[in-house]
This record gives sequence, structure tokens and C-alpha cells, in this order.
Amino acid sequence: MTAPHTPRSSQPLTPYDTGERLEPHPWVSSPEATDTSREGDSGDYGRVDFDDDEAQTVLTAYVERGPDGYVLHLQNHQAVPVTVQDDTPEQHPACVS
Repeated sequence: MTAPHTPRSSQPLTPYDTGERLEPHPWVSSPEATDTSREGDSGDYGRVDFDDDEAQTVLTAYVERGPDGYVLHLQNHQAVPVTVQDDTPEQHPACVS
């Protein structure tokens, strides 16, 4: 792994800059195409790419309604393990399968 991205300004490094957190990039931010995004079709809405500090997409995620609640979809783009952790408070038990 190379050194973390360092911004050109004197601003403090963010967790995205240091690689501590993956940076989210929604596929569609509005119905119309913009300078930084393309026009989305119905399957693109809600999908988010998560990029590392080298601007490489690590995974894509989205949530959709399923027959018994909601389904979290993850697509791993790199040969690294991905662990899913349920942070639901005890008073709201989750149904994770």
C-alpha cells in the first residue's frame, strides 16, 4: 500500500484521506446528468461506491425492499475480506441472515 493521499491545503486529514474510512460516491445524485455524474436509470438509484485512499473502488452497496424487510447488497471489487457488523441497539434486535 502506498502512503495516504495528502491534500494540498493545510486542512487536517480526514478519515477518507488517511484510509481509515472508505469514501462514499453515490451513482446518482439527481435525476439529470451533471458535470460529475451521468443520468441514472432506475437500477442505479441508491447504489454507492466506496473508494479507498487511492481512489480505487473497494465495494458497491445498496439496500432494497425484500419480501421480509430490507436486503443489503454488497459487491466486493477487490480481493480483500469484507466483514458485515450489525450495530443495531439491543432494544431493536435485527433480523440478520
